Amino acid sequence: MLLGYKETSFLLNKYGIKTGKQFNCTSLKQVLSNSKKLKPPWVLKIIAEGLLHKTEKKLIETDLHDESSLKKTFDRLNKNSKNMKNKSFLLQEQLHGVEVIIGAKRDNKFGNIVLFGSGGIFAELFKDTSLRLLPITRNNATEMIDSTKASVFFNKGFRGRKASKTAVIDLLLKTSKLMEKEKITEIDFNPVIVTKNQAFVVDAKVLK
Repeated sequence: MLLGYKETSFLLNKYGIKTGKQFNCTSLKQVLSNSKKLKPPWVLKIIAEGLLHKTEKKLIETDLHDESSLKKTFDRLNKNSKNMKNKSFLLQEQLHGVEVIIGAKRDNKFGNIVLFGSGGIFAELFKDTSLRLLPITRNNATEMIDSTKASVFFNKGFRGRKASKTAVIDLLLKTSKLMEKEKITEIDFNPVIVTKNQAFVVDAKVLK
């Protein structure tokens, strides 16, 4: 069962996992009001019971810069999600950095595993991920990053883009701890935006 926004946010906060600035809204009025508390561009996406794939269903929009674009996007998302249960609109401050994927899963055959891999357009280009059995140490987390092609962003940088390796290691350890301590079956953080100093989970799916 996919956890709702409140339950997921509670777990992330409990384990010190950062999400960036965002507001969960139920009306256009709330979206417009809260947008004044965030720096543009913004991201607006639908949150609903059992919703797993926002992009494929066209329930997310990025690069929103003004009130007009927010209104148009709200109307479109509202129309596309009219039959969804427990629906709300998540307004986020759009972050820029290196995109990666972090996940974890309980596997009856292999045991509990954690995953790290390239995100964004590089997920399709590289198709490389690294897996480890839980629990993991800082050395294990470092090895996971270094064994992927995404490591270039964390060790040397690429075309002016360099991201915090320490922040990713910390997030892998926190994900490992969350998986071990809580009664959940799967975690999917995709994407994770990594800046020079921090790592933010932009979209989180947690299943019981």
